[in-house]
Amino acid sequence: MAKITIPTNWEDVPNQMVPVSVGIKKLEITKAEPGVSGTGGEKLVVEFRVLEEGKDFGRTLQDHISLKMLSRLKNLCVSAGVDPEGDSFETSDLEGQVVTGRIKHQVYTQPLTPEQVDAGEVAEPRTNARVAEYLDATGNAFKNA
Repeated sequence: MAKITIPTNWEDVPNQMVPVSVGIKKLEITKAEPGVSGTGGEKLVVEFRVLEEGKDFGRTLQDHISLKMLSRLKNLCVSAGVDPEGDSFETSDLEGQVVTGRIKHQVYTQPLTPEQVDAGEVAEPRTNARVAEYLDATGNAFKNA
């Protein structure tokens, strides 16, 4: 049998995952892939690694950007220094780039299935961290020209 060493006291470990803290953070794009939303629309799924020193260093976040949200996609690309050629770009061009993002918390409740409702389960609100907006090289929000 294998044994692992736990580097902390169980009493110090929260029972649920604690989201990345709010604030402005440097984020490295570790993966960017096309995807399909639950409604069948095209989206870009972007994974990030937090580069800021401290308790969030190395933690990961995801952003799902609908291709209908062109201003959000543009802000991501500009923040990453990726300039689309014509009407497309290689998603891999985003990987390895560093962007600045404003992290906010979002509270949501996952809908229950009919079976869960029949079993008497109660939907619990959860908090996750999301990239609320991408910032320019000076750390400011993008503004309309």
